[in-house]
Amino acid sequence: MKVGAPGEEVTVDVADDLSAKETAGELWRCELRVMLHEMLHADEARLYWNGVEVPQARIRMADWVFQMRPGGEVRGYRFHINLKDGMLPQQGTNVLRVDLLKKDENFIHPISIHDVDVRVEYLPHRNALRHDETYEGAAIQFRP
Repeated sequence: MKVGAPGEEVTVDVADDLSAKETAGELWRCELRVMLHEMLHADEARLYWNGVEVPQARIRMADWVFQMRPGGEVRGYRFHINLKDGMLPQQGTNVLRVDLLKKDENFIHPISIHDVDVRVEYLPHRNALRHDETYEGAAIQFRP
């Protein structure tokens, strides 16, 4: 990725009709996750989802720069975007583009897109219990 140049487009295929699931009340969560390898806290990027700029207020940035974990060869920032409020993926091919706006010139490693995930969670039916609901003080345990 180069500062000031449009980023390459990444396609994400989605088989399900998420709009229909949302209308039926069966869509619990839908989140876009984008891992930018070698991004630092001072760097800036702009995301576009299906041609629409994702407002900065909708992006939660998770710092994975200094995380100690097995297979820790990926470091940078992961962007989390809630797609449920008007940005659901369309059935078929979706397009993500990340433009690099600012990069620390002292850091020589290039920033790149490492992972792109669309995380979808369904309810078994419209009125199903959600993960955080309790019954008479007893927490309900859900297994993935």
